[in-house]
Amino acid sequence: MTNPVLKTPVAAKGQSDIKDGTGTHGREVKRRMRSRYQKGTLQKAGNQVLVRFRVDMPDGRRVLTSEKVCDLVNGKPTLSLAEQRRRAAEIVEAAGVNNTTQIKQSVLGLTFGEQAEAFLKYSQTKNDPISTNTAYTWRTTLDKWLIPNIGGMLLADVKNKTLRDLVEAMVKGGLAPKSIDNYIGLVKLVVASAVDDEGEQIYPRKWNADFINAPKVKKQHKPSFEAEGVTDIIARAKSQNRLLLLLVAATGLRLGELSGLSVEDVTDGGATITVRQQATRGGITDRLKTKNAYRIVDVHSSVAAELAAFIGTRTSGLVFATSKGTAYNPSNLRNRLLYPILEEAGIDQAGFHAFRRYRVTWLRKRRVQEDLIQYWTGHGDKTVTDGYSQLENDKQYRKMVTEQVGIGFEIPPVVQNVQKSEKERLTLAA
Repeated sequence: MTNPVLKTPVAAKGQSDIKDGTGTHGREVKRRMRSRYQKGTLQKAGNQVLVRFRVDMPDGRRVLTSEKVCDLVNGKPTLSLAEQRRRAAEIVEAAGVNNTTQIKQSVLGLTFGEQAEAFLKYSQTKNDPISTNTAYTWRTTLDKWLIPNIGGMLLADVKNKTLRDLVEAMVKGGLAPKSIDNYIGLVKLVVASAVDDEGEQIYPRKWNADFINAPKVKKQHKPSFEAEGVTDIIARAKSQNRLLLLLVAATGLRLGELSGLSVEDVTDGGATITVRQQATRGGITDRLKTKNAYRIVDVHSSVAAELAAFIGTRTSGLVFATSKGTAYNPSNLRNRLLYPILEEAGIDQAGFHAFRRYRVTWLRKRRVQEDLIQYWTGHGDKTVTDGYSQLENDKQYRKMVTEQVGIGFEIPPVVQNVQKSEKERLTLAA
């Protein structure tokens, strides 16, 4: 994940004159910061001149301390007044009590929970916002794990020991290593997101992976379907679910993109799909996973013919919709449509992404240019050279390659009789 930052941190409770969750520092905050700045006070004590100032202790207390500036000889300082002040300033500076970061930390008093809310809000409204799915995942992570465990802690206190304790709690909770890695990554993002007016982190951290001791993320299981399995899966689905599975296997579209596909975005008799929106748990959004996800996907003629026939004379609305005309819930499609079919077919459980892996694998087997594969799948460039390629702009070439490579699996015949159980499945998938 990238590390987006707030332009200014959210203020703690009790601070006045703050403009919304990511607003500027208020007059009260600045006044308090100025009041914390110390020059020290010169005082005579015995046969010495001392400078007195306050030091912040780890437990939050401010303790008055003093250090020698010069000696008194016959009641007179060995340094002039100007020299005493200069020496006192050096002592105070060396003590670090005027460190800007320390002052800001003590004045702002941000909690992790407060900054997390501001960070999430900003991440969804900045110039390059996170996707709706990412926002949902972060929201769930915060609500279920991070806020209950460390939400009330001061952001200044969220350090390596905090993450170590959090990891132990997540391990006991049965979370997978990859999930734990993602969750502690979000903690780091929240801490780093609190910056001052100069864009500098208020709470800079040097994270110690060995000390945090998170479980190692091993090579993840990334299932993919075989050609025969794809044909079998499609054959077991009826009505629009059959075409939905056929299309996802033949194009490699993400499930959300397919669920949010509109009739207007299918052109050229079903041979061209423009990806510009997706279905999420909250409905339809034009905010895709990445900027590269906005693309055109070319469809093989054998699949395009079925897609065009399915759309028929419709000119608007979703290609795949529930009885109410709304988009399928992607999670329900996985849990209530795909999983039961896989169980019936005796195929190991896998998500819709297995179709996407199948498509990419097939394209590579057919030696399709990598930059064209990246374009069709909505992935970013891997090298500088990829950015120079303009293959995606050559529609005639794309269509030629699409027909040459094919889809790699047999399209099962359409079964006309829709059983009651299948109708019930359609309802459940809605």
